[in-house]
Amino acid sequence: MLIIFIFINIKSLLVFHLKREDILIGCHSHPETIVDHISSLNDHISSLNDHISSLNDHISSLNNHIESLESELNDANEEIRNLKALLNQNSQNSNKPPSTDSFVKKKTQSDEKKSDKRPGGQKGHPGSTLTFFDSPHEIVNHRLCNCKHCGHSLLQTEAKDYEKRQEVDIPTLNFSVYSATYVSNSFFL
Repeated sequence: MLIIFIFINIKSLLVFHLKREDILIGCHSHPETIVDHISSLNDHISSLNDHISSLNDHISSLNNHIESLESELNDANEEIRNLKALLNQNSQNSNKPPSTDSFVKKKTQSDEKKSDKRPGGQKGHPGSTLTFFDSPHEIVNHRLCNCKHCGHSLLQTEAKDYEKRQEVDIPTLNFSVYSATYVSNSFFL
């Protein structure tokens, strides 16, 4: 009697929850109840199949959406790579003029490591200057005529010290300008 009560009151109970012997007893004693139960199970299976089908359609649409998002992501990554390559270009590594190097921070003296040494040549440093010409084109002696302190004449006094210098003058360039006119004797211009 307990099995019949279960079949009548709980129609959504699945068959595989019942033992084989209980199902056989129910078939012999109340076959209509079993048929109704199997029919409701078939309806439930049909609705589950419909639900599975709709879930599969939803999964398919989600997969298509994922594919489109992956495509957009790949396009965005490619654009980011191209923009980074443009940002890394400057006048040193491309044919861009130096005036377009706005994003490049130029290295200044303040960026360099500070030193305790003073600027210029250090003591003991073997300097390098222009060497004197052995035979200059012209030699000019400059003498002081009057003392800068008292104003007395220095022409008759002997020189105590002198300083020798050489100046190199670069001659100016001369250029000629020619004007040309081409005359055509053709009828067709």
